[in-house]
Amino acid sequence: MLHGLAPTVLASTSWMASLQLLRLVVYGSLAALALAVVVLLLIWWHEWRSGKAW
Repeated sequence: MLHGLAPTVLASTSWMASLQLLRLVVYGSLAALALAVVVLLLIWWHEWRSGKAW
């Protein structure tokens, strides 16, 4: 089948985005995840102080 073609295709593959863009996406995603966790903790803390959290 195409087993002999796979290494050649992988070796000739080039990146469509630069390394800086990849870093920006990764670090931006991590920052967004951290912000989402902080927001959820703030919501939970507010509900807990009101006596509505379990």
